[in-house]
Amino acid sequence: MVRLSADLSNPGYFLITVVLAAAMVVLSVSCGDESSSKFGYEEFFLVPVRAHLIQSRNMPQLSTKLRSKDVILLMEKVNEIYSQAGVHFYLESIWQEPAGSQSLLSGFKAGIPLNMYLFLRPEQSMDQNLVHLYYVHELPVNGLTILKGEGGVFINDSARLVDVKGGTDDTLSRVTSHELGHVLGMTHTVSSSNLMNEGTSGFQMDEIQVEVVRNHIQYLKNYSSTGSFFVDANAKFKGGQEGKSKSYYEILVSIAGESPIKYAAEEKLLEIEAIKN
Repeated sequence: MVRLSADLSNPGYFLITVVLAAAMVVLSVSCGDESSSKFGYEEFFLVPVRAHLIQSRNMPQLSTKLRSKDVILLMEKVNEIYSQAGVHFYLESIWQEPAGSQSLLSGFKAGIPLNMYLFLRPEQSMDQNLVHLYYVHELPVNGLTILKGEGGVFINDSARLVDVKGGTDDTLSRVTSHELGHVLGMTHTVSSSNLMNEGTSGFQMDEIQVEVVRNHIQYLKNYSSTGSFFVDANAKFKGGQEGKSKSYYEILVSIAGESPIKYAAEEKLLEIEAIKN
C-alpha cells in the first residue's frame, strides 16, 4: 500500500509514503537461479533509498512516465539482483515533484549537459542521509550517477539495453541496479553478462565486486544490519509508532532467508494486526 499526500505549501509536490516498501507483491523475476544469495539473513545490509518521479511542463522530456507502483515493482527486482551481495534496498519514500532549476536548464537548446543534471534535484526532497533515485523520461544515456557532493542517480525511463543470454528482461531494474553499483563502489566491466557492463542486460556480480560492495557499504551515511533494523522497528513500536514499525517489520519479513529475527518480525506483525482488530 502507498499513501499519497499533497504538500499544500508547495503546489506540484506530492509525497508518496511507502507504507509497505518491499513485501506488497509476489514477483516472478527473470534473473535466473544464479542470482540467489549466498549470504544468510543476518548478513544482509539494508540501505534506504528515496525515489523521485520528476515532472516538468516546460521540458516534457524530463517528465517520467513511471508511477509509484512501477517503482515499487522495479525495486523488488533490484533486490533480487543485489541478493548476490547480501544487500537490500528499501524505499523510504517516493516523491512526485517538479524538476528543480527549470528556468536555468531550459536554456540549453542542444540538450542539458550531463554535469548539469544535479540542478534537476528539487531542494525540498533532498536528504543527505539517503540514496536518491531521480527518474526522468529522457536522458542522453541510460543512467547517470553523480557522486560529488550529495550527488544523485538519474535514470532514463525509456532506457534500452542489448539482450544477452541469461540476462534480465526488466530494463529499468537493471539500469537502476547498475547505477546503484556505482554508488556502492563498482566500476564498469567488459563482461557482457555482468551487471556493470555499460549497455547489456547482464546482471551477474563476481566475487571481487561483491567484496567491493560490502566494503563500500560502510561509507554510506545510512545503512543497517537486519539486527539493528529490528531494534529500530521495536523502538518505534514501543514509542507508539505502529504504522512506521509495521512497515519496518514488513521489510524485514520480505528479505530472503530464515532467521529468528524474521520470525520475530512476523510475530510483531500479527501483534499489530491484533491491536487493530
